Amino acid sequence: MNSNTETTSTVAMGLNGVTSVALALVSAYISYFCIANGIILFSFHPILMSTGYLILMFQAILSMSNLNCWTSNLTHKQRVTLHWVLQTTALTFITIAFIIIFLNKIKLGKAHFQTTHAIFGLFTYLLTIGVSCGGVWTKYSFQLRTYMKPVIAKISHSLMGVVTFCMAAITISLGIYSKWFSVVSTKEMQFICVSVLALSTLYVIFKPMQLCFKRIMSTFRASL
Repeated sequence: MNSNTETTSTVAMGLNGVTSVALALVSAYISYFCIANGIILFSFHPILMSTGYLILMFQAILSMSNLNCWTSNLTHKQRVTLHWVLQTTALTFITIAFIIIFLNKIKLGKAHFQTTHAIFGLFTYLLTIGVSCGGVWTKYSFQLRTYMKPVIAKISHSLMGVVTFCMAAITISLGIYSKWFSVVSTKEMQFICVSVLALSTLYVIFKPMQLCFKRIMSTFRASL
C-alpha cells in the first residue's frame, strides 16, 4: 500500500468515526429531552427512532466498508453478518417506535398521519421494510438468480438503502422542527442538529452511489 492510499484510508476511517460520533450525539440530544421531564409512552418514540436510524442503520451501512475503523479487520462474510444483525436490530427498534406513536395517537384521541413529519415517517417506515426485504433477497441472490441477476439485486438494495437513509434524515429533521421539539430545544441547536444530519447524509450516500455507478457501468459493458 503506497503512502497516498494509506492517507486516503486514514482520512476515510477518520471521517467515518467523526460522522458516527456526530450522529450519536444528535440521537443523545433528542433522547435527553424525551426523558428530561419524565418518561411517558411518547418518550420512547423519538428515542427508538433516532437510535434505530442514526446509530444502528448508519453503522449497518458503514459495516460493509473495509475503510470503517471498527470493521476494517473483518472478512467480507463477517461484515455481511454484522450488517444483518445491525439492520435487523434497527428494524426492530423502528417498528416498536412506530407502534408506540400509533398507540399514543389512539390514547390521546388524535388522528393519524396529519403532519408532514408523520407522512414522511410512514413512507420512511415502509421503505425500511422494503429495503430489509431487499436485503434478504440480496443474501440469497445467487439462489434466486433465475428471477433477477445477483448484481441487479445488489445495486437495487444499495440504492434503496441510500433512499431510505435520506428519507429517515428528512423525517428526523422534520421532527426536530416539530412543535414539541421547538419548545424544549433552541433554534441554534435545531439548526446544528439538522446540519449534522444533512452533512452526514451527503457523506454516507457518496460511497454507495459510487459503487452502484461502477456496478451499473460494469453490467452495461457486459451486456454489449
